[in-house]
Amino acid sequence: MNRLRYGVLAWLAMMMMGMPMMAQRVLDDEVVETKVEVLDADSLEGDTLPTDSLTTDSLPTDSLRLPWPESMRMALDGLLKDDMFETSQVAMMVWDLQADSCVYRHRERQLMRPASTMKLLTAITALDKLGGSYQFKTQLRYTGKIVDRVLMGDVYCVGGMDPKFNNDDMKAFVNSLLDMGVDTIRGAVYADRIKAIVEAGIPVVAHIGLTPQSVNMLGGYKVQGKTVEAAQHLIDDAKAVAEAGAFAITLECVPAALAKKVTESVPALTIGIGAGNGCDGQVLVYQDMLGYTDGFTPKFVKKYANLHEVMLEAFKQYKAECENRTFPTPSNTFKISEEVLEKLY
Repeated sequence: MNRLRYGVLAWLAMMMMGMPMMAQRVLDDEVVETKVEVLDADSLEGDTLPTDSLTTDSLPTDSLRLPWPESMRMALDGLLKDDMFETSQVAMMVWDLQADSCVYRHRERQLMRPASTMKLLTAITALDKLGGSYQFKTQLRYTGKIVDRVLMGDVYCVGGMDPKFNNDDMKAFVNSLLDMGVDTIRGAVYADRIKAIVEAGIPVVAHIGLTPQSVNMLGGYKVQGKTVEAAQHLIDDAKAVAEAGAFAITLECVPAALAKKVTESVPALTIGIGAGNGCDGQVLVYQDMLGYTDGFTPKFVKKYANLHEVMLEAFKQYKAECENRTFPTPSNTFKISEEVLEKLY
């Protein structure tokens, strides 16, 4: 079980969590569920596998029948060949805690932006506290009564932190309302988590547009809101999170003109990252703007320094001084009296 856990962590390092998902819609006392089943290895034959290349149930049949860690290595090698990685940087190391050894490595010494590595701690904690078979739930609730196909009340989407919740699940929510005979909502649709956090006295900065944690569902790192439907959806999202109480909204990788229109449409402050200068404020990842790495740099980033070369030279100098023992010097060390040393045995 522990070895399987380490294999899952490798997937998390690339922001692809192949966990079973259950989106559960609760409409008062009525529950509608949809599940994505994880196929058992013994039931897999030939080319009958699903086409989703980012879940454990779509791995090559041979890799699932091999012993661990060979199956894990084959699975990860195959995964890294996916087209989505053509514009991505991937580096990983899988460490077997029982054997105390490395069982898989891929560009593990590549300098990377550290932001998303914190998700490993979240993933480890989730696996430890929730277990590998835990199923995330998302609920749809409403208030009021249904009269002549009109819901005289509000609709609440109660999130359960499901990392794979996507537009298809939301469409299933809408269909469940239609199945109940509702075609008009006379109330509002609420983003419950933002509202609850704000009511607890915690300020919220929402994030719309390109959300890195959902990049797999978005089809890669792409500009968002370029079609009429997508642009309107972005504006609607901004209005929804502002109404829920977010005091600011981060707009990432959005056309400048659209970001300006969003800014004019909501009372919340807008913070742009790859969204033009029409937002109320700007933000960049400091590792990007200071040139920490020499790899891929997004178009919207301007490097104000090249610290990669500076740091690399500093590391080389540090290594050399440690090896020839010119560091640390007396000025970098602490003293102890000879009298104390003489009393030691």
